[in-house]
Amino acid sequence: MAIFTCRHAPAAVEGVCYGRSNVPLKMAPGPAADLVVERLGAVEPRAIWSSPLARARDLAEQIAHRLGVPMHADARLSEIDFGLWEGLPYSEIERRDRARFLRWQADWEFLPAPGGESLHQLQDRVEAWYKGRQSELDGADVLVVSHAGPIRALRAHVLGTLFEEELRTDVPYLVPEGLDAGRVARGSVRRISTKPFV
Repeated sequence: MAIFTCRHAPAAVEGVCYGRSNVPLKMAPGPAADLVVERLGAVEPRAIWSSPLARARDLAEQIAHRLGVPMHADARLSEIDFGLWEGLPYSEIERRDRARFLRWQADWEFLPAPGGESLHQLQDRVEAWYKGRQSELDGADVLVVSHAGPIRALRAHVLGTLFEEELRTDVPYLVPEGLDAGRVARGSVRRISTKPFV
């Protein structure tokens, strides 16, 4: 089984803390799906798996329609939950909850947002999704439409890299990347980002 991952279109908001929140996007699902299908080239996934969050799910539905394959949503492919900070501007979080925000900024790899989940909880649920699908999808190429956090967790699990290293890699928008038994099957996994994973 080759897993192809694809991140949704970029959000049309800046300076906002969002993981599970719905946010407007810079490209509509239809044109975004056309671009992804074009970039897939000769790759023909037999199924699409998606986060249930609208920015990923709407794109996955459009891709599945164009390819004539089934689409399945699974909450384990959702972006991280930022809890009480969801949907708030970072400036407002710092004003309202300065002490906790500064602690989180200093240790975001290990500390969850208040009422949210940690990165390692995200990693555990993504790995559980992969292990649960592995036998039924054996031999089939699948496309996973998701978010930066889950895609990095999936890369680490499939490629055998450290999740902590993947947190500092780039996840381009609307670019399919293939992961196949410890190697990058299509495209390249660039290691250029030093910012927190969102």
